[in-house]
Amino acid sequence: LGLANGAQPTRQEIDLLLGRTEPSEGNEDEAAPVAPPVLAHEFSIVREKGEERWLATTARRVRDDAANSERLIGVVRDITERRKQDEEVEERQQALAHLARVATMGELSTTIVHELGQPVGAVTLNAETARLLIERNRAWIGGDASRFAVLHELIDDIVRDSRRAETVIAQLR
Repeated sequence: LGLANGAQPTRQEIDLLLGRTEPSEGNEDEAAPVAPPVLAHEFSIVREKGEERWLATTARRVRDDAANSERLIGVVRDITERRKQDEEVEERQQALAHLARVATMGELSTTIVHELGQPVGAVTLNAETARLLIERNRAWIGGDASRFAVLHELIDDIVRDSRRAETVIAQLR
């Protein structure tokens, strides 16, 4: 933690390790009732070469009324690797969620293509059938071909537009 071997930490350093946001003032009797029984805190430090390390502290105050003394028992753990693993898990979860959204969009687009393709194909087939029926039964209905020219043009437009829609739908697949 940057302390010389055997050096005693200052009150400010202890407060930092325990995660206190405001340093204690020295009267420890007033601070004891408000302090939780176990204090835990995670924080990062930057070492001399710029390397960031994550530390977790857990500490508790122990009071010995018989000896009229207090002591602080604590543990400081290097959790840098755990933090890196947690970040990797988060990144993988985000990637998995993205892939799930992409798969859902693929299924949705496939459904839309199918649902649009069916009626467009039916329109094309019906228009071509109407054209054939008119050609076969023109003599039976009577009249010359000029009377059916507008009808032929309309049916040709329907066939052309529905085939164009079929092409667009095929490209979506």
